[in-house]
Formats: sequence, structure tokens, C-alpha cells
Amino acid sequence: MLADNLTRRQYQPPPVTQRKAPFRAQFAMYMQYFDWQWSRGLNPSPLPGTGRTVFTVLFGVLGLLGLYSVFRVDRSMFTYLLTLIVTLSFGLIIYLNFRYGYSLSPEITDRAEHEVRERDYFYVVSFLIWGFLAGIGLSWIWYRLGQVVRNTRPYVSTAPIMLVALLPLFLNWSWASRAEDYAARDWAYDLLMSVEPYGIIFTNGDNDTFPLWYLQEVEGIRSDVTVIVGQYLFTSWYPKQLQELTTPERQRIFDSEILPGLFAAHEKPNETILDLTHEQMDQVGASRLTENLTIPFPGMAVTYPAETVLNRGHQLALSIIHDSIDERPIFFASTGGLMSELGLDRWAVRHGLAVKLEMRSLAESPPEGWVQGTAEFGGVGSILISR
Repeated sequence: MLADNLTRRQYQPPPVTQRKAPFRAQFAMYMQYFDWQWSRGLNPSPLPGTGRTVFTVLFGVLGLLGLYSVFRVDRSMFTYLLTLIVTLSFGLIIYLNFRYGYSLSPEITDRAEHEVRERDYFYVVSFLIWGFLAGIGLSWIWYRLGQVVRNTRPYVSTAPIMLVALLPLFLNWSWASRAEDYAARDWAYDLLMSVEPYGIIFTNGDNDTFPLWYLQEVEGIRSDVTVIVGQYLFTSWYPKQLQELTTPERQRIFDSEILPGLFAAHEKPNETILDLTHEQMDQVGASRLTENLTIPFPGMAVTYPAETVLNRGHQLALSIIHDSIDERPIFFASTGGLMSELGLDRWAVRHGLAVKLEMRSLAESPPEGWVQGTAEFGGVGSILISR
């Protein structure tokens, strides 16, 4: 529902009156990101107060001049733009209620009090609107100069002032360019190639999912692999979509020619990954176990003791694993996150970059060709690493 989205019910945030950090710290974070917009290539430091300051002030003033010029010409448009920019700056700061900035407030030594990453992308539209206002302000200066200059072609002679609009392009180019940066694609390629044919891989969130989707949907690489975002299982639509996309009719075929010899021939699955009706999916919610729950898997059973809380994502993930493991190998992007939350990391086996779920006693009889990992590698003693 719209109300649930607006209140961010999924994340259960505190009320906006209960600030996660002082407003001044949250506003400082906004201004830090504002400072990044105009000349980041001059100095890559995330902190303000560098050589970028003069250009930040320049485009800040141009934006104010833009608002002023609109005020002089069209009061209703001024009211609209002022409301928009206040909503997208102060309004968002209050609404989002971020913790201390990722790279600001070093005096706050507890990293849990800081954001886990930079949050500039939340304010992108605000900065776009300010760039629009700065353009209006620059045009107004050009217009005023044309009125002052006394020659036959005043606006032509003063037109070079408009070259100021190109400053962000040149001053951001070296920072914003992604030329020759293939890290995300290469990582995604290696991760997908670590998954056996028709495998399922559970990812933790957006950052380790979107590169995989790019390779599958744009380059057509390993589209047979079912990528499941653990966090999306909390939604009502995503489990149903996964079920539909993995039916025998819609399951995409494994291309055995992509890397000949890497994988043996594998039969296409005959079943979808989730054997629940839509009505049953809708009824899945967080629950606390009143007694021990044992889930049987081929070769091993997993028991969750009474009082264990299994949320919607946990329950649907376990259902997918239970219903699919006979036909589809199960992988995780890492041993942390969902795999650890489900208590399945004790059966983790490293396959390239991916982690395969092997439901058998790895400690008693490690598979041939594998060695027991140590806590120094991956932080999980039961991970097995290929020779």
C-alpha cells in the first residue's frame, strides 16, 4: 500500500521526531553531497573545504539568482520551484532521518551510529533541480549583461558567459567517467560462472544483484541461473514472479557452449522452484516457533529450536530450497546474510566466488579434491576451498 511505502513500514524506522543524528549533522551530510556535484574531479576527497569550494559557492549563488529571477517574472512558478527545492532538501533530510554521515563526524567513533555507505543518491533530484536553477541564474546574468553592454550585438558579445555552464562537465569528467572500469561486470561474470547449470543463487541486496541481472538480461550470459534477492522475498509479488519464471515453459535454457568442458550436460528442471499457491504465499509472515521445527533435506535435516523467529523471507527461502534442491543446486553469494541467518553456513562449500549448499556432514568426510578452510579465510571455519 502507498501508506506503507511512505512510512517505510518494511524497515520499521523510528518516528521522524526521534532523530538518529542531530539535524545539523544530517544537514551537513546534505551539503557535503551538494559540494560533490560541481567539481569533484578537482579533489576526490569526500570532505568539503577543498579546492572545490569556490565552484560549490559559484553554483550555489547561481541557483539563488535563478530563484530570484523567477520570482521577478512569475510568482506562481517561484512558489512552485521554492516548494519543490525545499521539499527535496529539508523535507528529505527530515523524512529520511539518516545517521551520521559515512565519512563525516569522526568524533563519533561508534560506526553503528554512522550510515553504512554514502547516501548522496537519495538527493539526486534535489541536485538536478538546483542545476536547473543555476542554469536559469546564469541565463539571467547573460540577459543583464546584454542590457549593460553598449554595442550593436550585445548578447553575442556577452554569450561567452554561458561557457560557465560547461564547468561541471569538465571538472567532473575524470571523476565520473567509468571508461575501462569492468570490475562489476567481471565480478558478476565470475560469480555466475561459479554456479552449476540451472542453479539458484541467493543474493543479499541490490549491490550484488544488479550486475548479475545485467549480464543475464543484456549480454544473455547464464540466464539459466535463478538469481533470488533475499530482501525481495518480503514483498508479495516477488515470490510469485520467481515461481512463474521458473516453470518448465519459461525456464531459460543452459548454454553448454558458453564454456565447453566447464560443466557437464544437465537436464532442464521439470518443476518450478516453489510449490506453494499464491494464497499460501500471501499467508506467510513472521512467526515465533512454539516447538522444534525439523526440515528434511536430502542427506541432512535442519532443526530450528522452539522460540526461533523465522520471518517471511526466511520461511520462503527455506521453502524454495526444500522444493528445489533435488533438481537445482543451491548457491549463496556469501556465507553471511541469509545463509548465516538460516543456520546453513555449516554446509557451505566454496565454488569459485559462489558458496554451494552441500547438505551432508562436511566435517566427517570432506569431498575429494577439497580442503578444510580456516577462520582466516572468509571467517567461517567450515568453508571448503578448492585446490
